[in-house]
Formats: sequence, C-alpha cells, structure tokens
Amino acid sequence: MEEESLEIGGLNSEKYGQKYQDHLIEQYKLYVEMADRMSNKRTQTNSFFLGLCTALIAGGAAVYGKGYTGPTVVILIALLAILVLCYTWWRLIISYRQLNSAKYRIIVLLERHLPAAPYSREWNILGEGKSPELYRPLSGLECWVPLMFAILFVLLAVCLALFPL
Repeated sequence: MEEESLEIGGLNSEKYGQKYQDHLIEQYKLYVEMADRMSNKRTQTNSFFLGLCTALIAGGAAVYGKGYTGPTVVILIALLAILVLCYTWWRLIISYRQLNSAKYRIIVLLERHLPAAPYSREWNILGEGKSPELYRPLSGLECWVPLMFAILFVLLAVCLALFPL
C-alpha cells in the first residue's frame, strides 16, 4: 500500500501505560476480524444479487418463451426497476471496495506498531495490486457483473417488446 502520512490516532505507549502493547494486539485482532466480516458480507451481498438477477433472467426468458403479448409499458417499467437493481448492486460493490480499502489501510497502520506485519508483507509480495502477473484484484471484474446483467435485461426487454414469438 502507499505510504500513509497519518497515524492511527490514540495515545502513544508512554501516555497509555504498561498495557499498551496488549491492548494494541487485541484491537488489531478485532479490526482484522471486522475486515474479514466485511469481506464475507460483500460476498453474501454479491451472491444475493447474482441469484436474484439469475432468477429474473430465467423468469424473463420463460415469459418470452411463452409468447408474451402484453403492453410494452409493462416491459419498460420492469426493465427500469431491474436496471435500478443492477445500479444499486454496482454501487454496493464500489462501497464495499472503498470500505475494505480503508480497513486494510488501518490494518497496515496498526501493524507498524506490532512485531510482525503480515498484511503489509502480503500486499508487498503481491506487488500492491499493480502487477497483474503477481495479483489481479477481483473487484474490477466484480464491477462488470451488474453491468453484464443490465445488458442482458435490456436485450431481453427488446426481445419481449419487438420480437414476440
């Protein structure tokens, strides 16, 4: 990660007292656990939207296969609602990525005060995400998934509206 000019805040060891190192380690463990929980929540959110969008595509395909002949306005309203869903998913991915980035920056700052710095070292070994040969972050690909679903929904709506069976 890039060099941070900010410290983590709080008291230094002289002002805090003799339990400083013990409490710092406990805070570090708690913060790493919180970062892990955030990653799990991100995965659950993506799984929810992926399942929902897959079900909607299957439902739309089934409706198309049955020769939908309803009004085009219904298709447009459904498409708009689904596109809002895809946009919401995309924004959530970006938000989780920003939150995770901040959490790992804090972890790196905390590690400066600990005997070992495994997250900092891991990130360094992976070329800080700048070298695709060493590490290719999934968050870039992750952002494309809601866009691909949005395109599929638009194509399905066009098929329903313009090419009835």
